[in-house]
This record gives sequence, structure tokens and C-alpha cells, in this order.
Amino acid sequence: MDAIRDVAHQVGSLTARLFGAPGFFSPNLYGDWLHGCATTSYYDTADQGPTLEHFVGFERGNAGKVRASLGAANVESGNLAYIDNARMHIRPEHVTASGAFPPSFPAIEIDGVRYWDDGLVSNTPVQYVLDTVPRRSTIAFQVDLFPSFGPLPHTSEEVGGRGKDIRISTRIRAGTDAFGKRHDL
Repeated sequence: MDAIRDVAHQVGSLTARLFGAPGFFSPNLYGDWLHGCATTSYYDTADQGPTLEHFVGFERGNAGKVRASLGAANVESGNLAYIDNARMHIRPEHVTASGAFPPSFPAIEIDGVRYWDDGLVSNTPVQYVLDTVPRRSTIAFQVDLFPSFGPLPHTSEEVGGRGKDIRISTRIRAGTDAFGKRHDL
């Protein structure tokens, strides 16, 4: 059964690399390999905005009843920017920037500044949420997309993926552990 699951995962991974994921990303066909043009990403995420508009209730989310915070890394400064519906209206490009992990996805321009995935700096805005003044009793949900535990890699592609998982998940764990110790103190 594990062998069948592994083959299905490899076929799914290959399919996504060749064809993308409709409504989310597609191969950057205008890249080096077809037209000899320089490109900064393997995939194009232009279709992501309409998909997010369709599935995410931005109007409801920006109404202020539930707080949503995202992070994105400023490509030029390297600093983390916090996107928070308590301070601004979150738009599809904010969500896309928060998941624009290079070199797979391009930097996303927001108000003249280009951003990549916040995982390059800190994968979760939990510090921002918990440090917000005035301090309140808070229930915060942190979604970890990168597993800290995983199988031993057997190919260079698997090594790259596993390395990314470890780099990002350890940052999340370190931050969460530090807040737990500070809370206990």
C-alpha cells in the first residue's frame, strides 16, 4: 500500500510541475526554456486572484468580527511585513504574497512593493498577534503547512522538499516554544 501511495504522490507531483494547478498556478511558459526571456519564477500565479475572490469571503473577513493576520517578506529590504485586517483590508494579493515561495512563485507587488512568502523570515505571524497591545486573552489558530516530521529523502528533489519543511517548521516551533516559556514565566 505504501508503494502505491508513493507512486500516486510522485505522479501528482509531476503533474503539478508540468501543468500547474488550475486556478492556482500554471507553468511560466514565457520563461527561459521557451522564449529565452529571463524569469524569476517557475510558475505564474495570475489566476490565483479570481480563485481567491470566489472562495474567500474578503468582505466578511474584513468586517472585523474575526481577526486575520498574514506575513510577507519584503523582497528588497528582507523585512517581514504584517498584513492584518485590524489595520487594513486584506485583498487577494496579500494572500498570494503570503504564499509566494521563491523560486516556484513570483514576488507579488502590493502598492509598489514586491513581497515573497513570509517563511523566508518567519513562517507565522503568531509573534505579531501575541505582542499586539493592548494584550488580551487570545485564542490563536496557527496553520502549519510544513511538517516537522517526515520520511527520509531518497532523491535530490525529496532532499530539497524535506530541507524546506525542516527550515520552516523549526522556525515555527522555536517561536511557539518561546511564547510558551514567556507565558509560563
